[in-house]
Amino acid sequence: MPPPPRATPRRRSAFIVLSLAAWAALAACQGPARVEVDPGVVQLYAPGQTARVRAVAMARNGKALPDRICQWSSSSPAVASVSAAGNSVLVTAVGQGAATVRCKVGGASGEVAVSVRVIGRLEVLPPVAELKLQDEATPFPLEVKAFDAAGQPASPRLVRTTCKDENVCRGDDRGQLWPAGAGKTRAWVEADGVATEIEVRVADARTAAGKPKAVKGNPMLEVEKAVEARDREERRAAQKKEKETKK
Repeated sequence: MPPPPRATPRRRSAFIVLSLAAWAALAACQGPARVEVDPGVVQLYAPGQTARVRAVAMARNGKALPDRICQWSSSSPAVASVSAAGNSVLVTAVGQGAATVRCKVGGASGEVAVSVRVIGRLEVLPPVAELKLQDEATPFPLEVKAFDAAGQPASPRLVRTTCKDENVCRGDDRGQLWPAGAGKTRAWVEADGVATEIEVRVADARTAAGKPKAVKGNPMLEVEKAVEARDREERRAAQKKEKETKK
């Protein structure tokens, strides 16, 4: 039997070229083709407020590549700074404006649009809150309008109210005032570190039967406790009825 033909230099070169092409194709499939980020948009409202963003590199075949680590950057550190820990980054609001936070893995990248709208001014209506103390605790909602540093309307995360004299009124974290006793005082309305002050007047409108009941603690909490107790009783009644039906 004759020996097998020896590979010529031309055949060896062709084999090497094909091998390199196959390796390149495999690397292209396994290498990062894109980067997915979550969330894709971040809205911040006050200096120091933070948001967590996560990213993962994805291969061309759709396979996740969690071992490929991001290189994080911010297009405007004066607006939003980044503190990275692998494929997770903490975005911190610095100042008013817009920035792009980018995760780069090899030749692929993913971006997060960051908007920082710092509240600079509050408007509260009415400027004088006229409250009535009634037999049942009832809150007085305030209309609070917030504006950012550029004068554009903004949405605060939380509106907190505080009364100077809690014998007259009480505040809460919902932009409401609760009457506690007849008289006058002032209340602070605060949203994302910005505060303004309004006047509060409370008139006693309780009936003769209701007047002996002194207002204690936070009226809002008492109302919520009563609602929770009612809900519990309704659930128990529904469960009892369901058991009786099954019998």
